Amino acid sequence: MAYMPKLNHIAGACALLFVINHAIAQSETQLSPVVVTDSNQEALNTRNIQWGFGQGNWQDKTQSISTITREQIDAQIAQRASDVITNDASVGRNYTPVGYYESFSVRGFPLDPATAYKINGMAMASEANIALENKERVEVIKGISALEAGILSPGGLINYVTKRANQDVNSFSLGYGEKGSFSQAIDIGRKQTTDNPIGYRINLAHEDFKPYVAAATGYRNFASLAIDISPSARSKWETDIDYQKRSQYSVPGYQLLGVNGIPPIDPYKHLTAEQTWQKPVVTEQINFGTKFTQELESGWKATGGYQISRIKTDDNLAFPWSSPTNYYDAAEWKYPVNSNKFNSNGEFIIYDYRSLNETRQNQELKFELSGKSTYSQIIHDLTFGSSIQYRKVSQPNWINNCAQLIDYCDNTAAHPGRGITPGSIYGTSNIYTTSTSAPIDFYQYKNNQRSIYFQDNISSLENFKGYKLHIGSRIVDISENWVNGYAVKSGKSEETKFLPSLGISYQGFKGSTQYISYSKGLELGGQAPIIATNYADPMKIKETHQYEIGNKVLFQNNLQLAIAVFRIDKPYEYTTVLGNYYDAYVQSGKQIHTGLEANLSGPITQRTSINASATLIDTKIEGSGGPHDGKHSTNVPTFSSNLFAIYRVPGYERLSLNGTWRYVGSKYVTRENDAKIPAYHRFDLGATQAYKNSYGLTTIRVGIENLLNKRYWSDAPEFMGDSYLIPGAPRIFRATAKLDF
Repeated sequence: MAYMPKLNHIAGACALLFVINHAIAQSETQLSPVVVTDSNQEALNTRNIQWGFGQGNWQDKTQSISTITREQIDAQIAQRASDVITNDASVGRNYTPVGYYESFSVRGFPLDPATAYKINGMAMASEANIALENKERVEVIKGISALEAGILSPGGLINYVTKRANQDVNSFSLGYGEKGSFSQAIDIGRKQTTDNPIGYRINLAHEDFKPYVAAATGYRNFASLAIDISPSARSKWETDIDYQKRSQYSVPGYQLLGVNGIPPIDPYKHLTAEQTWQKPVVTEQINFGTKFTQELESGWKATGGYQISRIKTDDNLAFPWSSPTNYYDAAEWKYPVNSNKFNSNGEFIIYDYRSLNETRQNQELKFELSGKSTYSQIIHDLTFGSSIQYRKVSQPNWINNCAQLIDYCDNTAAHPGRGITPGSIYGTSNIYTTSTSAPIDFYQYKNNQRSIYFQDNISSLENFKGYKLHIGSRIVDISENWVNGYAVKSGKSEETKFLPSLGISYQGFKGSTQYISYSKGLELGGQAPIIATNYADPMKIKETHQYEIGNKVLFQNNLQLAIAVFRIDKPYEYTTVLGNYYDAYVQSGKQIHTGLEANLSGPITQRTSINASATLIDTKIEGSGGPHDGKHSTNVPTFSSNLFAIYRVPGYERLSLNGTWRYVGSKYVTRENDAKIPAYHRFDLGATQAYKNSYGLTTIRVGIENLLNKRYWSDAPEFMGDSYLIPGAPRIFRATAKLDF
């Protein structure tokens, strides 16, 4: 049965919204002058994209790009990044359980948490849930962007653009949802003007989690500050800092039953909820970034910036994994084939996983010089830059033991690995006994990237009008150092790579751009999973390639259409099999994704705006010499689509209705392609009502997610080398009230 809010929850939420509105509501004839911006239903796209350090025009880029604006984030009452980013059909969920940090894929390729997530165009550590309160929009830049971003996942990157001091803002918000989650948020800003050269934006938020999975309670606190300073008419200094602490019990995913059995879907189920000894996952995240821009007398522009992003995590999990009858073979020091799956009857082993004081830190220092030069009727739009990036991962206090009556993990004669009390997807007792194993310094990793780059967009004043030649390259020197405390070994590497990019675009008439492009990129190697004999070892850096042909059209009413065909390949990584056991994790062969995608966003009538997208992808593995050749990639639907529409009701100009229709095709769960989760449709509905009063504007939003209460698997990702199934959320009601004063 679907979860619906209890009557006292509904009454409390409605009363809260009514009191806020009633306390400030007055006749519109009594209005005093206030500066308030009504919700703009048509602001579902933007022409300007934050490309690296500067602003770039959406049409001028030889890549497919989409944006999710603040208006859409608010209309959908988005709570997590997954509520926002998956509005683009090319973006998929790649391990998004309740209570744990989220990861995503673009064009079927999982995004690297070390390199593929940005704040204002600079690298961030992403192993934490991203707060949305201080975000103005989210940009999905698809495909290889080595020129702009260096080492990167081949699918693309996610860029979070923060709110700036571009308007006077005073707002207070309350939110309600699920089984009684409540949130409070404050947004205060002062506009930067010629008379007031210092502007600021402050966002504060607190949230208590009571989600549809009853055991996954928690809280978070968030604060951010953005400061814009203009020392002169030609210079600008932008600084951002934010801090978030989050504590929440994590809900683990399911594994396959036996070899390829799909378990029953129960979104309310917490497989290890009965384990009273488990603790919440606690993360503390801080991001600091600053950028200085100087416009030179020559018309050129110089920009320098620095960003540091740091996450500290206490990763506490009661983790269901493996089979009580097919688990680690101490005699062979190996895992048997299919030992990383539940029993066919639903039984599993419960692990006490603790990794305390984990730290992940990204730093980037970047300088860029850009401008135009004309020579012999040829215009060169030039960019020169250099950057230094640093990545550090530390897991100094790590333990992963079976929480069983007999602990087989220590492999001693006194504990031969028998008598295990299993958990089950159908119900589990509290089976914890104190572990006798001491934590270890599990993993230390450092990565340094030093690079220089340039780009030249060449056009002619006479011949070949409308054509542009895009030439660019990046030279990057990468060094890695790692220590595997589990296997007591270490390694290091250093290499220098040349990454070219080439493209041609044509603007035959105003508002239309056709392009063809090629890019070569790099991606950090994966890490060997626990089932592999070289567990935790990092793989070598991977060279990636992309070919893309696209067409972009900007219609007169600001409706944007983009269509792209692409082919991307990268080295394939997998765990080999020797006899009846898993063996080494290796890098061999290619993973190739070929696809077609389309995006349409903006107003289609005076009262209706949409953000729609569709993606068709064919995936295959080839040249590995293993059993996966000719198979399809896991967790990648052949077809997916998404439609968000917002409609302003005639005669009620401050009332708007919105809806989302999301379709995700079937996806393979295993690399052998012997298990598949079905396709699903999901429908969401929402409404926004604004009221003016003497204090400003009150905006009330309500929404229902998964209107038809569809039970479905939202994603079938690999996490730490194993296949998981994550249930989609059931029907959920949410409401917010916002006062702009």
